[in-house]
Amino acid sequence: MEYGIQRRNIYLVPPEGDDLLWLFEQFDAPEVWQMFGFPGPSRLKIMRAYRSGNVVTSILKRVSDRHRLGFVVMFPPAQDFDFWEFGYAIPDVRDRDAFSALNATDAMAHYMFEHLRVEAMGWRTRADN
Repeated sequence: MEYGIQRRNIYLVPPEGDDLLWLFEQFDAPEVWQMFGFPGPSRLKIMRAYRSGNVVTSILKRVSDRHRLGFVVMFPPAQDFDFWEFGYAIPDVRDRDAFSALNATDAMAHYMFEHLRVEAMGWRTRADN
């Protein structure tokens, strides 16, 4: 049985096997670690956070063909803010569109608020995005 959350054209599933390894590998790409605010390649940091249960992760797939588009990471509240922070990446520019991003946000918000019962989540948008 596979657990997932669907919003319109997007389906979020927990990362497993090759998808989990792929997610970790993405954090060695400059466009990903920079976007997520890390000072350098951060595969080991995200692996440690995942293993310790300090992040909520999901693989972002297209509903129609289950093609993996990207991933979502929710970071827990920290000293500077009191909400879970939403971050996502869609590495292939051909897969990027605003509807997929909004639907991924909607699906993850549903999961975080309704299933995990967190009280607040937020995200930042960079000027170059």
